[in-house]
Amino acid sequence: MAVMSFLFADMGQGDCTLIKAPNGHVFVVDCGSTGGLDSDTFATLKSALREAANGDRVTVVLTHPDRDHYNKLIDLLYDGVAGPNVRVDKLYFSLKSSNNSPLGN
Repeated sequence: MAVMSFLFADMGQGDCTLIKAPNGHVFVVDCGSTGGLDSDTFATLKSALREAANGDRVTVVLTHPDRDHYNKLIDLLYDGVAGPNVRVDKLYFSLKSSNNSPLGN
Protein backbone atom coordinates (compact mmCIF):
# COMPACT_ATOMS: atom_id res chain seq x y z
CA MET A 1 0.00 0.00 0.00
CA ALA A 2 1.39 3.41 -1.00
CA VAL A 3 1.53 6.03 1.74
CA MET A 4 1.52 9.82 1.66
CA SER A 5 3.61 11.37 4.41
CA PHE A 6 3.86 14.89 5.79
CA LEU A 7 6.53 16.62 7.86
CA PHE A 8 5.65 19.99 9.36
CA ALA A 9 8.59 22.06 10.57
CA ASP A 10 8.21 25.02 12.91
CA MET A 11 10.62 27.59 11.52
CA GLY A 12 10.03 30.14 14.29
CA GLN A 13 8.27 32.96 12.48
CA GLY A 14 7.44 30.82 9.43
CA ASP A 15 6.84 27.22 8.47
CA CYS A 16 7.98 24.52 6.07
CA THR A 17 6.10 21.42 4.98
CA LEU A 18 7.57 18.37 3.25
CA ILE A 19 5.12 16.07 1.49
CA LYS A 20 6.07 12.72 0.04
CA ALA A 21 3.42 11.47 -2.37
CA PRO A 22 2.54 7.78 -2.76
CA ASN A 23 4.55 7.71 -6.02
CA GLY A 24 7.64 8.91 -4.10
CA HIS A 25 7.70 12.49 -5.42
CA VAL A 26 8.55 15.13 -2.81
CA PHE A 27 6.96 18.56 -2.46
CA VAL A 28 8.35 21.41 -0.35
CA VAL A 29 5.66 23.92 0.64
CA ASP A 30 7.12 27.20 1.85
CA CYS A 31 10.40 27.45 3.69
CA GLY A 32 11.16 30.65 5.47
CA SER A 33 11.78 32.28 8.79
CA THR A 34 12.07 35.82 10.03
CA GLY A 35 13.13 34.86 13.53
CA GLY A 36 13.29 32.08 16.06
CA LEU A 37 14.61 29.35 13.75
CA ASP A 38 16.35 26.66 15.78
CA SER A 39 19.51 25.43 14.02
CA ASP A 40 18.96 21.82 15.14
CA THR A 41 15.42 21.86 13.77
CA PHE A 42 16.67 23.21 10.45
CA ALA A 43 19.45 20.60 10.27
CA THR A 44 16.87 17.86 10.89
CA LEU A 45 14.66 19.31 8.15
CA LYS A 46 17.58 19.36 5.68
CA SER A 47 18.38 15.76 6.48
CA ALA A 48 14.74 14.69 6.18
CA LEU A 49 14.46 16.36 2.77
CA ARG A 50 17.54 14.56 1.45
CA GLU A 51 16.30 11.23 2.74
CA ALA A 52 12.81 11.74 1.29
CA ALA A 53 14.05 12.99 -2.11
CA ASN A 54 16.62 10.20 -2.36
CA GLY A 55 18.49 11.98 -5.16
CA ASP A 56 15.36 12.84 -7.15
CA ARG A 57 14.18 16.33 -7.98
CA VAL A 58 11.52 17.98 -5.82
CA THR A 59 8.65 20.35 -6.52
CA VAL A 60 8.55 23.62 -4.56
CA VAL A 61 5.35 25.53 -3.77
CA LEU A 62 5.61 29.04 -2.32
CA THR A 63 2.20 30.17 -1.14
CA HIS A 64 2.91 33.90 -1.14
CA PRO A 65 5.84 36.32 -1.28
CA ASP A 66 6.31 37.10 2.42
CA ARG A 67 9.89 36.42 3.50
CA ASP A 68 8.82 33.97 6.19
CA HIS A 69 7.54 31.72 3.40
CA TYR A 70 10.61 31.58 1.14
CA ASN A 71 13.86 33.05 2.49
CA LYS A 72 15.38 29.77 3.78
CA LEU A 73 14.66 27.76 0.64
CA ILE A 74 18.15 28.06 -0.86
CA ASP A 75 19.69 27.09 2.49
CA LEU A 76 17.40 24.06 2.61
CA LEU A 77 18.25 22.90 -0.92
CA TYR A 78 21.97 23.73 -0.95
CA ASP A 79 24.21 21.89 1.48
CA GLY A 80 27.54 23.42 0.53
CA VAL A 81 30.60 21.21 0.34
CA ALA A 82 29.00 18.41 2.36
CA GLY A 83 26.22 17.91 -0.21
CA PRO A 84 24.20 16.46 -1.62
CA ASN A 85 22.23 19.38 -2.96
CA VAL A 86 18.55 18.94 -3.77
CA ARG A 87 17.47 19.86 -7.27
CA VAL A 88 14.11 21.45 -8.09
CA ASP A 89 11.95 20.05 -10.86
CA LYS A 90 9.17 22.66 -10.72
CA LEU A 91 8.58 25.84 -8.76
CA TYR A 92 5.10 27.23 -8.20
CA PHE A 93 4.38 30.53 -6.50
CA SER A 94 1.38 32.74 -6.08
CA LEU A 95 1.00 36.04 -7.86
CA LYS A 96 3.46 38.71 -6.93
CA SER A 97 2.31 41.57 -4.77
CA SER A 98 4.19 44.24 -6.76
CA ASN A 99 6.79 44.67 -9.49
CA ASN A 100 9.39 44.77 -6.72
CA SER A 101 8.41 41.37 -5.36
CA PRO A 102 11.42 39.28 -4.33
CA LEU A 103 9.88 36.35 -6.21
CA GLY A 104 10.04 38.20 -9.52
CA ASN A 105 7.30 39.46 -11.77
